Amino acid sequence: MPTQALFFLNDPFVHARSAGFAARLMELPDDRARLERAFELMFARPPSEDDHAAMVRFLSEYTAELVSDAVTDRPRIAWAAWLRVLMSGNEFVYID
Repeated sequence: MPTQALFFLNDPFVHARSAGFAARLMELPDDRARLERAFELMFARPPSEDDHAAMVRFLSEYTAELVSDAVTDRPRIAWAAWLRVLMSGNEFVYID
């Protein structure tokens, strides 16, 4: 539903949860470890190579667009945005 997707992308509660989750993930040593932990917690499965490629592409493009934020905050902000994308997907929203 488009309404649900907009909720997950714009709601302050979702932003707060994704920011907290991103801060937790930033304690891990690298993006691959962060991705593996996020998928373990969110989907109870390891990420595929396609998931990894999508994460790399998203983080790269999103971080490049964060020109006004402090350099040290860009990775955390980009991760929070990536987590919101994952939270808005069917795999997270619906239980099979």
